[in-house]
Amino acid sequence: MNCNKNTTTFDEYLTNRYGKLGTETRSEFESKAKSYVLEELLKEAKQNHLNDT
Repeated sequence: MNCNKNTTTFDEYLTNRYGKLGTETRSEFESKAKSYVLEELLKEAKQNHLNDT
C-alpha cells in the first residue's frame, strides 16, 4: 500500500498505509498502536508516582 501526496486526513493515511478498518494488517497496526500508548501511559504514571514520593 502506498502513501501519496494527495492524502488529506490521518484516517486516509492509515487506510493507504495499513488498509481499511477490519483488515488483518490494519487490525495488527491498531493493536500495536494501542499497546504502545498503554505502555507510555504506564511509564508516565510510574514516573509521576516516583516523583511524588
